[in-house]
Amino acid sequence: IINVGGATTTAGLVYRLQTNGNWSLTDKDDEDQIKNMIGVAMGTNSSDHGMLLRGFAQVSQSGQLPLGNPVYLQDSGIVTGSIADFSTGDFVRVVGYCVDSGNTNGSASIYFNPDNTWVEIS
Repeated sequence: IINVGGATTTAGLVYRLQTNGNWSLTDKDDEDQIKNMIGVAMGTNSSDHGMLLRGFAQVSQSGQLPLGNPVYLQDSGIVTGSIADFSTGDFVRVVGYCVDSGNTNGSASIYFNPDNTWVEIS
């Protein structure tokens, strides 16, 4: 966990570190929001509560995450377990693996271990 940036955050959402030192939500539709260093917000402020760069985290999710399977960045800092959520022009990046699928549209526990590569769907 690092404590930098001073950005207002929401716990459980995935953010990217911008070149100006601030954090902004990730979004599968924008290459710049996918390729940077990413972290999971641990609270309401990145410098007070920190950003998890690797480890176990409770994250906001879209749909039921499949236990043991990879999870991917979706829109607005949430994650998804379904590759079917992606279409032409979207960027796919694996950010970890589901360890507790949680509920349908709420939160789940993942091992946050973001891949350093991403793929654009064409």
